[in-house]
Amino acid sequence: MKWYVLRYIFEGKKFACRIRAYSFEKANECARQYVGAAQILSLTECPVQGG
Repeated sequence: MKWYVLRYIFEGKKFACRIRAYSFEKANECARQYVGAAQILSLTECPVQGG
């Protein structure tokens, strides 16, 4: 599994969180479910992988 960084805007404020997934596609699917109606700014693989 890999870590991905999700950045999104919700109610005018920027947020970021990490998502752990087997692939970018799965991470993207999780991100869309997580943020709901919020706007996704970016989803990128973490440069440093670790717990």
